[in-house]
Amino acid sequence: MVIFEPAEQVGRGTAYRTLNDAHLLNIPVGRMNPVPSEPGHFLKWLRAVVPDATGGSFVPRRLFATYLEELLFRAAKLGTGRATLEVRRERVLRVRERDGVMELDPDGAPPLPAERVVLATGHLPPALPPGLTPSAARDRRFVADPWQPGWAARVPREAPVLLVGSGLTMIDAVLELRAAGHVGPLRAVSRHGLLPESHRGLSHDPVRLPPPAALEAMQPTTHGYLRAIRDAMDDATEAGRDWRDVMASLRPVTAPLWRRLPLRERARFLRHMRVWWDTHRHRSPPEVALRIAVLGAKRTLRITAARVQSIDANEAGLLVRLALRGGGAEEVVAGAVINCTGPDTDLSRADDPLVRSLLESGMIRQDPLRLGIETGEHGEVIGRDGAQSRTIYYVGPMLRACWWEATAVPELAEHAERSADRILEGLTAERLTGS
Repeated sequence: MVIFEPAEQVGRGTAYRTLNDAHLLNIPVGRMNPVPSEPGHFLKWLRAVVPDATGGSFVPRRLFATYLEELLFRAAKLGTGRATLEVRRERVLRVRERDGVMELDPDGAPPLPAERVVLATGHLPPALPPGLTPSAARDRRFVADPWQPGWAARVPREAPVLLVGSGLTMIDAVLELRAAGHVGPLRAVSRHGLLPESHRGLSHDPVRLPPPAALEAMQPTTHGYLRAIRDAMDDATEAGRDWRDVMASLRPVTAPLWRRLPLRERARFLRHMRVWWDTHRHRSPPEVALRIAVLGAKRTLRITAARVQSIDANEAGLLVRLALRGGGAEEVVAGAVINCTGPDTDLSRADDPLVRSLLESGMIRQDPLRLGIETGEHGEVIGRDGAQSRTIYYVGPMLRACWWEATAVPELAEHAERSADRILEGLTAERLTGS
């Protein structure tokens, strides 16, 4: 097995390569389980490093990154005598089929044949904000991707900063600015002006409720799902439980519910309900939420409901024109603008040469709602012609197109296991039949 990973360390991706200890896991430790067959696997490993960790703890992401890397190489050692794991630092530029054999083209290296290919390219960078002029895009005061290292050190300590977006990426950017010594005013803008809700501070893994029974019988519509979930939350509150327990109960059934929705209902959900889902489903650790609340109480951080109309550069700074929610407009001059809109999912905007080549060759295709890559039940990519590949698989956040839940570790682990099982079945069958 060969892993192509140009980064210095394997398995860290966008979320876990941070070294900022203020960047905590957004899921309690008890639910960070990349080994579906062994519940609590990460917690057992963690207690050797953080003895007082519990299932309800939120710990720095760098610890989970170290754990993942150890898990990967330990799995390679436990393989059969013929199993090998080679990590190559090249970036793959193209994948093509030649005479029935898949062939990978690494940057600066000879082509490599492969029986199966798994695309695990992670998130695409954020899309650029609307109205960004070429001069602003080139300006050092504009940060296109706050997950690229070193950007916070470029922001002057007292400069007013505008953050485009108010979700978890914005919160991470604020923590990164503060860690770099920034003390200036911060302002975040998003269409609804909503912050992520907070997890509870618990000393144990949160209670696990069964999914709301009404969802099973509900007609597959956005309105029907919303009504059933609201009723379940009201019932939980009356019973002395927390609405977060109801949200957690949806995890095992979210993918089936999503797949039941007709395309028009999925589009309606994205237009009207996605922001509410994201703020309630993707929550902040309690310690982080408290820090953000304190910044808000001190007016150091302001949240504004507005759309960015344009961003231009001048000598004074970056001039941002806002259309305020509810009417009116405002112009803001910022010493820096940070693009915190989150990962893009529109493949047509991808700069990654591998993604672009796969799309242009028709080996993969975008889903109609531009949420990711279309795949089969086991992660087999679907090509432009609608055929399901026997040799190329995808695992990662762009499974959202098919499954909706595809960004958190528990769901990603299940998707990866499903693909791995199918790949092994196929290879074993080919060995037995000699095909």
